[in-house]
Amino acid sequence: MARDRVQRLEPARDARARVRARTTTSLAEALRAEGEAQTAHAAQQVRHAGLVARLSAARSAAMGQARAGCCAAELVAAERHVHRLGGQVAAAAQAVAAAAAVVTAAAAEVARQRQALAGARADERVIERAQDQARAALRRARDRAED
Repeated sequence: MARDRVQRLEPARDARARVRARTTTSLAEALRAEGEAQTAHAAQQVRHAGLVARLSAARSAAMGQARAGCCAAELVAAERHVHRLGGQVAAAAQAVAAAAAVVTAAAAEVARQRQALAGARADERVIERAQDQARAALRRARDRAED
């Protein structure tokens, strides 16, 4: 019985073994194909990276040359602008010097007017004293006249 059973199960085992073998073979082939595809893709990326690197180097060189030409033009323009600004600064310095002269003259005039005002106040005090003295003399004269 056991033998019959084993004999009945053996074809099923063989069939399963064949399916497993085919599956394993198919899986191995699929993995190999995937590996080849990945290898081909990696090689393509390496070629692309090399091309990009060469293009980048060429672009950098061209940009460097363009920048050098652009910088030279910008330098000339900047020198012209500095020259114009130098003239504007000189004109502004002259205007500041003129304004300083006006302020100095105004300060001198204010000082002169303060001195004149101080002199006028002193004169006013002298006049007030003289008036006080005159009033006092008038009062004394009235007082004498009344006596």
